[in-house]
Amino acid sequence: HELTAEQAAHRFGADNLPDQIRSKLEQRPDDKSTFLHVACPNASPQYGSLGPRGMRYQSIWISVDARQVVGTGGFRTFPYAVSRYVTTPGEVYGRSPAMMALPDVKMLNVMAQTAIQEAQLSVAPPLLAPNDSILSAYGDGVSLLSAAINYGAVDDQGRPLVHPLNRGSQFAPVKEEIAERRQSVNAAFLVTLFQILVDTPQMTATEAMLRAQEKGALLAPTTGRQQSELLGPIVAREIDLLARAGALPRPPQQLLTQGGAYKIEYNSPLTRAMRADQGVGFLRTIEALSPLAQVDPSVMDVFNPDEIGIGLADINGVPAKWLRSKDEIDALRQGRAQAQQAQQIVAAAPAAASAVKDLAQAGAVAGR
Repeated sequence: HELTAEQAAHRFGADNLPDQIRSKLEQRPDDKSTFLHVACPNASPQYGSLGPRGMRYQSIWISVDARQVVGTGGFRTFPYAVSRYVTTPGEVYGRSPAMMALPDVKMLNVMAQTAIQEAQLSVAPPLLAPNDSILSAYGDGVSLLSAAINYGAVDDQGRPLVHPLNRGSQFAPVKEEIAERRQSVNAAFLVTLFQILVDTPQMTATEAMLRAQEKGALLAPTTGRQQSELLGPIVAREIDLLARAGALPRPPQQLLTQGGAYKIEYNSPLTRAMRADQGVGFLRTIEALSPLAQVDPSVMDVFNPDEIGIGLADINGVPAKWLRSKDEIDALRQGRAQAQQAQQIVAAAPAAASAVKDLAQAGAVAGR
């Protein structure tokens, strides 16, 4: 980081600065110096200590010019989240999709510049005129302004003495090459994967799920790395900062019983695309078991309809507030069972009354 002498004094204190930076405070406070921030694991943390020594990570600020430590501190969670998009075996630093598409991006810029020049030459091409034309006598040459009059531009027979230079250029090959390069750049940024459903809107639900499964298989490595290296550390640090600031509500008793351990689950479109294979697997299993279920319906008893319904709704992105809770489902089923039981009683009432009447008549006959 580059900091002025005044900024460094406010941040680290003037007494902690090296002499060569402290001497600039009075006469040249705006002179900049380079500082290095090192964040690394604490080799020997003192658990229970409230200061930097009790934290998991050290924070060390070093003046690069003077090679002197100017400030120390600590972090409960690692402050930096650096993700890698693609890595090769044995590679530490990854590469972004922009780096993979950089040659095509630069080529597109050159092609766009060439296309603009070609368009300018087509609209306003160079003009060809004789060397001894009367036009040169005026010193201004040919005027291309609207409604301009160029004297001497034709001969005595009315034939023009000035002709445009038609080079016979063709835009079609350039446009095709530009389209191919753009498609390559879009493929590097995974745009083509999400264009499938837009290009083919008329498809069945099963086909759409198969397409989503294909996209999920292709996106799984990239999405998994982003979740583990970028989103996971960011979310964990945000929760820690909010908890330390007292901005979070009291955790539920179950979380306290488990020692505060929690797991982060992602519900983004990319994550749902990765889980599409679960829905496709279930549909394929149902299709395979349907003929067997006609012979023995009990084969479907292996499935849990409640869990399947919730899982498919989650995979397809149904909002949670649209679904009933478990308690609501139990109450709904109890009410339905009571209603069915009442209907059965009402339906059996005529038969019971008839049976009672028959018994009464039989008793009267027996009494005689």
